[in-house]
Amino acid sequence: MKLYIYDLALRPDYHDVSTWDDKVQEVFAQHGEFLNRAVQHGRVMFVGRTDTQPQDNYGLVVFEADNQADAEEFMNQDPAIARGVMMGRAFPFKILRVTDQARKWQAW
Repeated sequence: MKLYIYDLALRPDYHDVSTWDDKVQEVFAQHGEFLNRAVQHGRVMFVGRTDTQPQDNYGLVVFEADNQADAEEFMNQDPAIARGVMMGRAFPFKILRVTDQARKWQAW
């Protein structure tokens, strides 16, 4: 297994939160469930997003995959991407440094 990331960004049609209907809200719920399951199963190590307005929002998922094709397949299974609410790109990733200080920024 190798380490990869995929980034996430809202498609422009979804920048205005006031247009989100129940279907879009359901996609976001499924997106969260998908990532939670992947964390619980050990495939995903890190998930985060910017704390900005929707049009500037950017998310990042750090996960394991066998190769680029496997990484892209996993990313494309994310309901937010599969259902067209978000777009993403997958890249190989190297961790260069980690500090204990990083733990204080956990949102939970």
